[in-house]
Amino acid sequence: MKLICIAVSIAVAAHALPAWAGPTADTAGTCLTDNTTGKDRKILTRWVYLAMSKHPELRALSSATSADHDASTRDVAALFQRLVVVDCRDEIKAMIAAEGSGSMGLPFEVLGRVAMLELMGNPDVAAEIARIDRFIDKTKVDAAVRAD
Repeated sequence: MKLICIAVSIAVAAHALPAWAGPTADTAGTCLTDNTTGKDRKILTRWVYLAMSKHPELRALSSATSADHDASTRDVAALFQRLVVVDCRDEIKAMIAAEGSGSMGLPFEVLGRVAMLELMGNPDVAAEIARIDRFIDKTKVDAAVRAD
């Protein structure tokens, strides 16, 4: 069952990068992750969480205020600007020159994945995700994945 929890965690934490990310996007992604701290990655995940809380299906589950959203957006904008203008300027420029302006999201997807995996590593979060095990019919799952 641990495998199911891991699979669910990975599916929740990460979405696939486009298959054609080139080496300059990889270098830019490495630069972003190397130039962020745990605090920076928490700023990013907080912002993503609050943005997702605006979805109509999730809105009722959040008590975040407009001030919370504004503060988080300001924090992530400052982080983005620091990374692009100061810390990873050369890597971002090289990536855009090689892969076009449409590649700008690629290194940030890498950073987002790292941030989410870090967040998912928290024992409280991991325990909550592992709760799925209580509601899965293991016999049915085992039968479905067993080789015939």
